Amino acid sequence: MQPEPSKPERVFFPNLDGLRFFAFLAVFIQHSNSTWVAKTDFYSHFWMRFVEMFFFSAGEGVSFFFVLSGFLITYLIVKEKGDSGKINVFYFYIRRSLRIWPLYFLLALLEYTTLPTVAKYIHWDIARDIHPLYVITFLSNFNFLEIVRHGTVKYSLLGTSWSVAVEEQFYLILPLLFYFIPQKAYKFMFPVIIIACYAFRLAHAGDNLLLYFHTFSLFGDLAIGGLLGYYAYTSKPFVLWLKGLSKVAIMGTYIAGFLWFFYATQVHHTSIYFTALGRLFNCIVFAFVIAEQCFSEKSFFNMSNNRFASKWGKYTYGLYLLHITGILLASDIAGYCFPGLKMDNFFKELVFRLFALFVAMLISYVSYEFYEKQFLKLKERFAIIKTNKYSK
Repeated sequence: MQPEPSKPERVFFPNLDGLRFFAFLAVFIQHSNSTWVAKTDFYSHFWMRFVEMFFFSAGEGVSFFFVLSGFLITYLIVKEKGDSGKINVFYFYIRRSLRIWPLYFLLALLEYTTLPTVAKYIHWDIARDIHPLYVITFLSNFNFLEIVRHGTVKYSLLGTSWSVAVEEQFYLILPLLFYFIPQKAYKFMFPVIIIACYAFRLAHAGDNLLLYFHTFSLFGDLAIGGLLGYYAYTSKPFVLWLKGLSKVAIMGTYIAGFLWFFYATQVHHTSIYFTALGRLFNCIVFAFVIAEQCFSEKSFFNMSNNRFASKWGKYTYGLYLLHITGILLASDIAGYCFPGLKMDNFFKELVFRLFALFVAMLISYVSYEFYEKQFLKLKERFAIIKTNKYSK
């Protein structure tokens, strides 16, 4: 009697879910930034600069998402290539579509059908210049570049769609590069993308909106994550080095990263070239956090030990797409229940932001459990390399 073939081992990095949740939380903090900061004589006390660092660094949550996505997707592609000798590009696109498209296109449908009708009755000033053609072709980052350049984005269900578009553009290109480029040239692929990205950023230094939204200025984030994912799978010495890092070295690197962000808050508005190049160092810090959490055996903390963050990590795609809606709904509910309420102190701001976070989490939970999960079950059928269930 022959033994049953063993099932393929799942790729599972248990600390990534917690990292995803805190990356989302950083984005949430940015989008619900407390007005009390602006009402404070910010530089009257040295310690307030640390508060500024916290709020400034929170804006880098999207960049963290990019690095993390580049790492995980590249690791899975390279593992598929290593295990089976080829990459099933069609299956890759199916998996990405089943994860990204259902909620994304549901929001797009509601944006152009239900939202205008609802807005008439509750007096929402909705966005009129988010073009559906950009949305359905995942090019809305270029649309947002022009919208923000000429004004501000008003109420919209698609306020975060621009960054999803950037990731989808990367997902479109990445498997094709691995498919057509000779394997011996793989190690040059991500460095070339990173160099090209920062050459583009330097060439357009001073145009902060273009640096924030343009594909060519953002692919470097994903490529840095991709470079980490490539060497994490192909280089045993690199992984052994990560595993052997001492707690002192890990703590020292985290402190250096903290000092970097503190320094960046002081000079980010003083030099256009710092703005253009500073993102590179942010992404290196993020890449280290991901690598250390995934491979180090001597971490002074493991994100997976935070059960709350790890549990909610699987909801982060919905949280990311839906949290602005949660913030605005919370604002309307607060305005209806407490007419004339003013956010004139830190305590009121904090309570409101926590309520907005609760609303966003509630919406995202319902979306995931009763809608997205049905498509994620289908996604498993097209998995060449198995990952933790319902993961990215």
